[in-house]
Amino acid sequence: MIKRLTLLALFWLAFAAPAVSHSWYDSDCCSGEDCAPALTLPNGEDDVTAVPGGRIIKSEYGTVFVPDVWMKNNKDKHRPSRDRHVHVCAIDAFSCDDEYGMSEKCGTPEKDKPPKSDPKRWTVRCVYDPVQQ
Repeated sequence: MIKRLTLLALFWLAFAAPAVSHSWYDSDCCSGEDCAPALTLPNGEDDVTAVPGGRIIKSEYGTVFVPDVWMKNNKDKHRPSRDRHVHVCAIDAFSCDDEYGMSEKCGTPEKDKPPKSDPKRWTVRCVYDPVQQ
């Protein structure tokens, strides 16, 4: 019996845990693969940098520039984080995915797209902050 429970627990950890990580993102922000927490710096803080006109958030998907004007004009998309970390939901600005509407940049050859580390590559959908500003 204990062996069976152990196997069940291991199965849950292996397959259910990844789904839980996106379970609290709002569906109007996240299609299941476009939200991520900011990377963690060695000092334990989120990798978020204030720059003139906004801030840069680095996540596992790429580097996203969030303009101050976006934060001001999209207060409904600036939401409280549930885990004390900054999270960003962004889609590839060159995406041909029709779920959020095709970009006018759809069809751009990969060699002509900015790298994922370039903030111009991303369109912000939502930002989750530990404390809303």
